[in-house]
Amino acid sequence: MTSIDGRGQSNNASVVEHRGPVPAFLGSVLKPLYTIGIARANKKFDRGIGVETLDIPVFSVGNLTVGGTGKTPMVIYLVRELQRLDIRPCIAMRGYGATPGMPSDEQDEYTRALPEVPVIAQPDRINGIRHLLASERGQDIDCVVLDDGFQHRQIARDCDIVLIDASKPIHRDSLLPKGWMREPISSLKRADVIIMTRVQDAVELDEAFGAVRQHAPDVTPVRASNTWTECIVNENNTDMARPVSWLSDKSVFVVAGIGNPSSFLRQCEQHTTSIAGSMMLRDHNPYENATVLQLIDCAAKSSADCILTTDKDWSKLRHVQSSRWPCPVVRPIVGMQLDNPGVLTQHILSVFERARAATKPLSG
Repeated sequence: MTSIDGRGQSNNASVVEHRGPVPAFLGSVLKPLYTIGIARANKKFDRGIGVETLDIPVFSVGNLTVGGTGKTPMVIYLVRELQRLDIRPCIAMRGYGATPGMPSDEQDEYTRALPEVPVIAQPDRINGIRHLLASERGQDIDCVVLDDGFQHRQIARDCDIVLIDASKPIHRDSLLPKGWMREPISSLKRADVIIMTRVQDAVELDEAFGAVRQHAPDVTPVRASNTWTECIVNENNTDMARPVSWLSDKSVFVVAGIGNPSSFLRQCEQHTTSIAGSMMLRDHNPYENATVLQLIDCAAKSSADCILTTDKDWSKLRHVQSSRWPCPVVRPIVGMQLDNPGVLTQHILSVFERARAATKPLSG
């Protein structure tokens, strides 16, 4: 099997996960500076400096590390739970990777999965929320869900939900740029809910839980599996929902530009007959024409039955003319399966009720 790495170069190796975004020596030199900067920023926010409070509850979904932990499926899960409880949320996000006339990958995912939910996508989230709440549509909003909000502390929140990828040994990771951690693990003391995602792929689950309990002894982590609930097969510009078992006798060409491609590859191997080829790209890849041409060529040469990609990548690939694809393009829909969803739901509802009882006007 031939794979294509993020630079578009052919190789026969599987995805390699580097210790950090820079060489080890440089990471060791720069890490102390990053540590000082993070500590100063958190100290300021702990004192309430530069923090604005909304008059409706705010739920934050975030993580400690760079890369995919399952935030998007978790935000969708949370929004649907709120809706089930007759609570009307909006989503606020930075919109990283957006270009003029083209929304970010996650924004497009939310818009397609939750068409009735307002999505604010701009770096100045508080200003975007203000504008929405002042509009006619904003009068129906009961709460805000912050996407990737754990480090975005300029907005006060009523519930901090932190995701930890159980398949990666966070207890042995380091701060940026030596490792992939945005904050030290001690920051978990700010968390109200901790969700251990991808437990189905974890090999050091007990160690990960032990590290979490050490730094957040009052929070009982919730276990979550990221599972494929169905597949959407796109052929001739038409989407068709199929059960995941539809892939069981298919040979696939895999393409992904996400934060944790190894997890996606493992799931592809589990649900298909074989992987005829793969193309692993950097996170938030813009899929420029040269990349699309290479993808089409490689998929055609692989003789795969279909191209298998993520819903996030489909946000870009869906704009490619359907007649150019050599075979159907399939994207699995990922759902969060919690080991005890009732506990999380009750926690969210009680936090919401307390927050509504103690609402404060917008300040700044």
